[in-house]
Amino acid sequence: MRKIPGTLYILSITRGQDEKLDISIIYRKEMVFQKSNVKSDEIPILIENFLNNNSLVIPKNRLQKVVNDEFQVLSTKANKPYMENAVFELLKESNDRTIDEFKKIVIIGLGNSGKTCIYERVFEGKKPWELLHSSVTKGISYKNYDLGSNFKPNIWDLGGQQEYLDKYHTSLSGNIFSQVNTFIFVIDISDPEKYDRSIEEFSWAMNQLNKYGAKDNIYVLFHKIDLIHEKEKISSFLKQKILKINQNAKIFETTIFNESLFSVWSDIIQKISPKSLYINTILKEFKNVIAIEDALLIDRNSGLTIGSTLKEQNDEIMSAMLSLLTYSLDRFSRELSLNGFKSILLTTETLQFRIYNLNKDLLLTLILNANLTEEILKNIEEFTQKISVNLIQIWGG
Repeated sequence: MRKIPGTLYILSITRGQDEKLDISIIYRKEMVFQKSNVKSDEIPILIENFLNNNSLVIPKNRLQKVVNDEFQVLSTKANKPYMENAVFELLKESNDRTIDEFKKIVIIGLGNSGKTCIYERVFEGKKPWELLHSSVTKGISYKNYDLGSNFKPNIWDLGGQQEYLDKYHTSLSGNIFSQVNTFIFVIDISDPEKYDRSIEEFSWAMNQLNKYGAKDNIYVLFHKIDLIHEKEKISSFLKQKILKINQNAKIFETTIFNESLFSVWSDIIQKISPKSLYINTILKEFKNVIAIEDALLIDRNSGLTIGSTLKEQNDEIMSAMLSLLTYSLDRFSRELSLNGFKSILLTTETLQFRIYNLNKDLLLTLILNANLTEEILKNIEEFTQKISVNLIQIWGG
């Protein structure tokens, strides 16, 4: 049995009659598709049709690989009954997957609101101009990203065209809203004609989340904020509408052209990763012992802050800007083939920023007073080396 990539469906191929094959697809222990006595070359077509009917699109080469892998297993093992195989694979998958690893993040909004760009900008490092002509998401797209050990955010990107929204409201709602860890609703703030529909869709989504028990980590993004003029007035108007439906929703104004998306995702990652709690505790102790203003731990692959001593209310933007700065400097050094810097020092009249290359996954940024003595700076360097070992072990060990 094999998991169909980018989905939660599991494929099973067994021997049928007259050298033909039986195909089954299961979802959460339930059989959702079965076809008996089919030829091997018919199987990819059957699977593709099933996925299309459920608004899922999987690249044909990835689909063919799953089928080929299943054929290989079929040729080397005795044929077991369907349910025996199904239970075995589900138990194995459950045991292999830790609680920390699976974090389901659902992103929804009307068509052309910029949902795909919101995570590709950060997790895939795409430049803004590379995102300007992104293709429309057809149905539901699934993507996994690795952050630290045993932590893989699973992003469900839901296409916003009306034909897909109709399906979300009916047969697919249970699949979408069950086990949601973080919910992101995107509003194209540059399109006033869609405000009312967006609010209605958000209200419906909140009812679904309440129904399936996922009430925490609600984010609303007023996206494409760079395209409007009366930002404060329009944002305030929409904010009142959103908070009337869910007063705990966290609202961000975002665009692909600045640090705002790094701010959003850093906030999300620090909330859903249990390791961030321990990292923040270490950084706070670090701040108390040594004469530093603040400290941030940054994931090198995404540029996200995964731990910080900055106060959320006052320094959310500063945190995101430092993340983007640190990430950009790291990318710059790699593109120049500098073979990995040990540290970078930036100074102003009142502050200095020291960026340390801890390992292939982590960067540590310290904010210090510009007038520290050489002795204090030496102590900071020594303490940084000691604390770096703990940070590396927690995030990557």
